[in-house]
Amino acid sequence: MAVRYSSATEAMHERLFEGITLVLGASGRTRIPAGRDA
Repeated sequence: MAVRYSSATEAMHERLFEGITLVLGASGRTRIPAGRDA
């Protein structure tokens, strides 16, 4: 049960992290020069 909960929490955190990364990446692209991104 503990392992199950741990893996479920991990999956949730992964999704949350992905969402944060997408938001930061979208807002960061406008500030950071395109040359560095490429």
